[in-house]
Amino acid sequence: MEVYRKQMDKKILEQLKDKIIIYLKNRGFQRCDFTRENLDKVAGLYVENMIERDGPRMQSRSEKSQSVKENGTYKIVKKPSEIAIDKGFVIFDENDNPIGIDASVKKLIMTQLTHELIHSGSRFDGHSGIKTTKQNTGLDEGMTQMFTEKIWGYTLSPNSDSKYKDFKKIAKILDATFGEQISIDAYFNHSDALENACNSLSQNDKFYSDMNKYLTSTYDMRKAIPKDSRDRYYQTIMQPISNRMTDLVYDKVCAEIVIPKLKTLSRDEQRNLFTGYIKFC
Repeated sequence: MEVYRKQMDKKILEQLKDKIIIYLKNRGFQRCDFTRENLDKVAGLYVENMIERDGPRMQSRSEKSQSVKENGTYKIVKKPSEIAIDKGFVIFDENDNPIGIDASVKKLIMTQLTHELIHSGSRFDGHSGIKTTKQNTGLDEGMTQMFTEKIWGYTLSPNSDSKYKDFKKIAKILDATFGEQISIDAYFNHSDALENACNSLSQNDKFYSDMNKYLTSTYDMRKAIPKDSRDRYYQTIMQPISNRMTDLVYDKVCAEIVIPKLKTLSRDEQRNLFTGYIKFC
């Protein structure tokens, strides 16, 4: 299969970087300059035939070191970070060069470009967001999408966000329970704020790690099945298991986080928080 890869004008990303920084500044975040530096490390926006090659429709790629042969010798060079987007969302000129986002999906694509930029903006010391280990991937994706929707001020429909909707709901429940400052600190500063808050309220030192383990297991189940076999294997065998595991995570969060939190509040505070929870269901 022929590989298509062409660079697109990355000016489209600048307005999205501004939206991210404005959101953080309005929340009193103290490291906006550092986050902006991370965002500006995204060196290119590339258009590829990603879906055709069984890949994602969009991807944030971190900086990588690679060996390059030059004048008969090899040297290590760093490949800068980039964002790649599938051809299906782009319009082209007569020479098959990408010139813009397809207007029919522009709002969705701009939103998801923001999602990928948030990954980049929080990337330092070898990881991004709360993803200090692969075990945290599920919740990390949920929090990334949660911040994306906060920045844009609207919620994607479950049909547009089927991949992350449950991860996002869990992230929003934790955000409503502990407050936005805890979420921002944990995600953009790589702090233990959210983990400590979860374990303290649940009185379970393993709550946070267990919750992440279960969430990421459901994330990995879908990725483990080749795209051409998903209808045959995922939907009939693994999806029911994944759905059951997701239900158990909701049960765990409700029993060990939501109920203990509600018990600490007055009736009016309980009503307000519960109203917030209902929005995520």
